[in-house]
Amino acid sequence: MTGTMRFVPHRILPRYAKTEKEIKKLFQDQADELKVIDNSFFEKRVLRRVGKEIEVMDFHCTPMYSLAIIPKQSGIGSHHSKDILYYHNFRVAIGRIESVVKALDGLTNGDADEIAEKVNTVRRIMEFALKVECCSRSLTLKKTYSQVLLGDLIAAVKHEKEEHVRDLLGRFAGMANEFSHDSGKPIEITNAKIATFLALAYVTLLEIEHKPRFR
Repeated sequence: MTGTMRFVPHRILPRYAKTEKEIKKLFQDQADELKVIDNSFFEKRVLRRVGKEIEVMDFHCTPMYSLAIIPKQSGIGSHHSKDILYYHNFRVAIGRIESVVKALDGLTNGDADEIAEKVNTVRRIMEFALKVECCSRSLTLKKTYSQVLLGDLIAAVKHEKEEHVRDLLGRFAGMANEFSHDSGKPIEITNAKIATFLALAYVTLLEIEHKPRFR
């Protein structure tokens, strides 16, 4: 791809994941040539040639919060922005799990479908939090954001964990699977709460670890 190169402002979609095919569809209009390159797990670099001019765009393609606008007079350096963003994403995940805790308090063992739905919500939140963790640790994931699942994520992060944390992750995964499939076992509110609090404990550990420390 040859021509005059210029950088254009970031395009940010903070609520949706985009596949490479979907990104190409967004940018293919009027393009004589188009390439999409993996920049990181949550970002693609788009190179589009229109005539002799090449546009370079970094496309944020995950539902993570990935942009922080920091006032110049705040005393916070731009190098702290990643810490702020990771911490904020974990805070968001904790808030979502706490909402599930409140919802479970209003259910009983007779509300089997509703209980299973709430635990599946927690599973999705855990996947989100683990994806943020993978980004914070610069871990490589071979699948796209939409394709990578709980088991893939736990496998990616568990190697550097202490044994009790690995046990927590394993126990959560096992309990979450029971609520996601027709296991033939009774759906009990107590187990749903245990699974939810396991997730809450893990994400809280991530939040504490990633809390920004400005000096």
